[in-house]
Amino acid sequence: MDTYPSYKDSGVEWIGDIPSGWDLVKVKNLFTFSKGSGISKKDIEKEGSSNCILYGELFTRFKNFNVIPDDFSKTNLKDKIVSNGNELLIPGSTTTTSVDLCNCKTLKHSGVQLGGDIIILKPRKSDIKNEFYSYYITTVTKPDFEMNGRGVTIHHIYPKQIREIYTPVPPLHEQQQISDYLDHKTLNIDTLIKKTEQKIELLKEQRISLISTTVTKGLNSNVEMKDSGVEWIGEIPSGWSLSKIKYLPNEEKNSFTDGDWIESKDLSDSGIRYITSGNIGSGNYKEQGSGYITEETFNKLKCTELFPGDLVMSRLFLPVGRSCILPNLNNRVITAVDNVILRPKECYSNFFLNFFFNSFYYSEHSKLISRGVTLTRISRGMLGNVHVVVPPLQEQQQIVDYLDKETSRIDKLVDIESKRIVLLKEYRQSLISEVVTGKVDVRDEVLV
Repeated sequence: MDTYPSYKDSGVEWIGDIPSGWDLVKVKNLFTFSKGSGISKKDIEKEGSSNCILYGELFTRFKNFNVIPDDFSKTNLKDKIVSNGNELLIPGSTTTTSVDLCNCKTLKHSGVQLGGDIIILKPRKSDIKNEFYSYYITTVTKPDFEMNGRGVTIHHIYPKQIREIYTPVPPLHEQQQISDYLDHKTLNIDTLIKKTEQKIELLKEQRISLISTTVTKGLNSNVEMKDSGVEWIGEIPSGWSLSKIKYLPNEEKNSFTDGDWIESKDLSDSGIRYITSGNIGSGNYKEQGSGYITEETFNKLKCTELFPGDLVMSRLFLPVGRSCILPNLNNRVITAVDNVILRPKECYSNFFLNFFFNSFYYSEHSKLISRGVTLTRISRGMLGNVHVVVPPLQEQQQIVDYLDKETSRIDKLVDIESKRIVLLKEYRQSLISEVVTGKVDVRDEVLV
């Protein structure tokens, strides 16, 4: 792409040079400011009489849009602040990070009720193309929003802070050309991202299906089958058997037991590593959190120590009953009471069981018999009564070898596609930033 014939120093470090024919002003010189009025999630009615926007929707429902589409929430509230069809909307707070605060959107629809904590910008002049400035604020001003955002649990940005942000001002016709160009290019990029995300979902579904079929039907599609007697398992190879989880443990090793009840006052900054249900992924260990207990607390509470290779199952959160093999954490380890330590008899492979405990039909059955609305939980007693398919040990190992190879292949493909999405998003960000600050000239670009 071409550059402009000449540039001048903007005087703002993070903007850099801008085309000589552009101006640079503060946002307050282009827009007036106001705020929406209180609308909460409980005010949303599916068949409501009025369109409305909650502040959080600006970085959730409409995150990937520059212009808000005609897809509004509904409410029966009256006498709220409504749009006139020519505004920029910025969320005034977020419970996540300050980056979400700079999700500035153009609203073209009139009569839409605007919720509290929405900062409303209305153009002072007619030579302002809102779409250009929503691209600019969302993309280029991230450093300002991150620096000026206030709060720990909830991050806030205020109109007085946004007013002082500098913005380039191209001639009106260039604002239009730039907006049209970015609409076209970002649509193409977003379409590629969506297709890549769909490909990832298909790969993940393929992975789940592969595991679920293999751990219940085996590797030989021509083998004689028999009815397992368990509806959600269906038919299994004739040489296989069933067992309930509670019959798998090696009784000599205290091997089907809940973790330890550790209160927050018992935690320390170092010592013996304390893992929770959040560390148990679907088949893999997830490194997160940093809880520890002291040796003194370990002895006082008579905690159960975990070792590398132990099978750990989570009774909390979906998918409930999931498991992972504990890796070597280079530390002594205990686990929270919502996790179960399972050390099976020698005729069972930890790795085969790990695949089984993260298969689709097992997870769905465990979910069905679990309890809780806000927190999904299954008791150790109910978990112990869940059936497991048991092939001969040699066949368990063959299945593990096969699934290790095939799931690794799928995981690599998912990783490649995930990196592609990261690159596309970085390219999208970079493209918008370069165009709205005039680093490239798109006035003569042909949109195809």
